[in-house]
Amino acid sequence: MLFFRIILIVMGLLFTFIGIVGIGAEIRQYNNYTHTQGRVIGDTLLYYENSSSSDFDDAMVHAVVSYETKEGQEVTFIERQGENGESSFEKGEQVKVLYDHTRPNFLRKHSRLYSFTTFWKGGIFGVFGILFILIGIALGFLKRGKSKSSY
Repeated sequence: MLFFRIILIVMGLLFTFIGIVGIGAEIRQYNNYTHTQGRVIGDTLLYYENSSSSDFDDAMVHAVVSYETKEGQEVTFIERQGENGESSFEKGEQVKVLYDHTRPNFLRKHSRLYSFTTFWKGGIFGVFGILFILIGIALGFLKRGKSKSSY
């Protein structure tokens, strides 16, 4: 039981650390990138090699987004976050775009959509980490309570 509690607490600390680092990176990016409105102009199907075979049978749908920088440059990029099945974006839909204005030659690479899930997934890791820690501590108190009551 002690080993299990220690594993839970160590995993919790690891998840919490990953969560804090992830949230910090996302907040820095959110604060440092320029925000603008873009429009989904379509979607594209990108194929990924399946790690268990050499076939390219894993495909994901990625939104194709167009926006205009504050300098008036038109940029079209493929969103990094893909989805299985149909896209959750409709053609013509207005979306919030973040781009790194300090790298004007690489705007296609350093542009992304703002969404709750992509920015706060680090927070989800942190929440699970805290839960693991609390469960590990609670199991310790339960074990202590049982050993005292057996005397």
